[in-house]
Amino acid sequence: MKNTASLDLLTDDPQRNPERSGYTPVDQSVARPMANAENAELAAEIQMTIQKLSPKLRTIVTLRYFENLTYEEVAQVLNCSLGTVKSRLARAHAALEPFLLRISEKHFLRPPEI
Repeated sequence: MKNTASLDLLTDDPQRNPERSGYTPVDQSVARPMANAENAELAAEIQMTIQKLSPKLRTIVTLRYFENLTYEEVAQVLNCSLGTVKSRLARAHAALEPFLLRISEKHFLRPPEI
């Protein structure tokens, strides 16, 4: 019986079972305005950095990372070889790295461990 009672308490808890109590979770965009502003600033800085790339590199970065296309799909869209996609992405990564490191330091983000 004791276990059943504790389960009832969990289901009566408005945060665990919002339908049961009429509880509506707080919209995180309203609850954390500073975090949202910081994220918007970070996104804007990254976009400005990508805009500094040549059109070929900017296009390949956009297709791969913003459109989430595979290397093969990028090659099809651009009508180029897989090797061309890989080399352009490598050049784009090299060009973006110093800028993105500065942005990550500014926003207290840790670079990915390799």
